[in-house]
Formats: sequence, C-alpha cells, structure tokens
Amino acid sequence: MRKLLRPLSFSLMGIIILLLITASIVEKTVGTNFAVRYFYTAPWTIALWAAAVISGLCYLFTQKVYKQWITGLLHFSFVIILGGALITHCFGKQGQIHLRLNSEPATAFTMQKASGEDVESSLPFSIQLTDFDVLYYPGTQAPMDFVSRVSINNGETQGEISMNHILTYKHYRFYQAR
Repeated sequence: MRKLLRPLSFSLMGIIILLLITASIVEKTVGTNFAVRYFYTAPWTIALWAAAVISGLCYLFTQKVYKQWITGLLHFSFVIILGGALITHCFGKQGQIHLRLNSEPATAFTMQKASGEDVESSLPFSIQLTDFDVLYYPGTQAPMDFVSRVSINNGETQGEISMNHILTYKHYRFYQAR
C-alpha cells in the first residue's frame, strides 16, 4: 500500500496540473463561463482534488511526516487552503455587478446557476461607482491597473477596488474584473 501511495499522489497532482493548463486554454478560447462550468467547478474536478488530498495525506502519514514538524506544518497548510476553497465553493455565492459612473447605486448582483441560467440576488446594502481610473505603465499606453472607487450605503463607506486590491465589506468581497 505504501509503495502505491506515492505514485498515486504524484500522478493525481500531474493530472490536476494538466487539467488546469487545459482549463486555462479553454477559458481563453471559449470563455470564462464555459471553463468555470465544465472545468473549475465541475464535480469530477472536485472529486479529483479530493482524491489527491486524501492520497497525499495517507502518503504523508505513512511516511510519518508529522514527526518533522516544519514539513508536516507546510503540508498541513495545503490541506487548510484546500479546505477553505471547498467551504467557499459549497457555501459561497459568486456573481457579478456591473457598475457605471453616474448611475444609480446597485442593490443586487447576478449569479449564474449550474443550468447556465442567470438569477439576481439582493445585496444587504447599495454600492455605487464614484470614480474610475486606468493607470498606465510609464512611457507606454499599456494598462497597468484599473482602479474603481466605490461608495457603499450612500457614502457610509468609501472603498477602492483594483486588480491587486480586493474590497471587503460585511463578508462580501469585491474584485476588479476589467
């Protein structure tokens, strides 16, 4: 059993790497919605990740990695990260809000069901785009960052969202899409 766990764990990780490469190519050519639906959140992908985690943990315990506390802690951190991803996948809501300058505040976001149907879900607050900037690399016309400044609940909270800055408000996380 012990001799089987190592090649199984590494083979599963190799398959996951190939899956992610394929999903990235498909996302670029066919679109994000297709890649999310048929690759990133597909039940077979989740099962593959679960099998990799279980086989990896079994291998680590048979090798008694937990006795080497730094190595054990490193590997346990991967389990925590994947556990958090699973919790987010199972219980989190993901959607889109299209904010426009000088528009009314948004009070809902659009989610896509597994069937591909778009449904609207209410927010417990309103959010409005107050300013938008495109920052360029010095001396070029190549965009470096997109920065959105938002107002939540009619100015109660001001925030900034950019490609590398996530805005968090009342357990909601806002990302800059484009």
